[in-house]
Amino acid sequence: VYSLTSNGTDLYAMGDFASAGGSPANHIAKWDGSAWSPLGSGINISSGGWEDYTIAIWHNRLFAGCQQQMVSAGGKPTMGIARAFLDVAAPVEVVNGKAHVFFREPNVKAETWHRIERTTDFQAWEDVGFNYAGETGGIDFTDNSAPEDKAFYRATALDQ
Repeated sequence: VYSLTSNGTDLYAMGDFASAGGSPANHIAKWDGSAWSPLGSGINISSGGWEDYTIAIWHNRLFAGCQQQMVSAGGKPTMGIARAFLDVAAPVEVVNGKAHVFFREPNVKAETWHRIERTTDFQAWEDVGFNYAGETGGIDFTDNSAPEDKAFYRATALDQ
């Protein structure tokens, strides 16, 4: 372990490890006071070792940084820094098979098309649609085939 930070009673660790407490964890994990768990799909690094790596929490966002050896985090390409939302939006309630989600700034880029993705476990994300954020940066989206119980959603700006 090369870097530690905490948020409330949760402790986050980053380092050169593939598992934590017997569970697979790709270089980053969370201790909740009783057990270790992976943080999403983790981070991947290129060659170069573990010099100058750090994690920090600011406004319920976890930032992982390094000296350009990190090539992906959470399955997304990155150039040395990554951000994870620790207070991901509350689960969206599903009513009659439909879930209504509203995304707004700062998580949505105004006047840009966004991919809308859904998960129930924060491990596997699936595309459920595309939507355009107008000049105000808001996206109003309805998932007409939402899973039973609850789901979590995110909007990712598409490159233009």
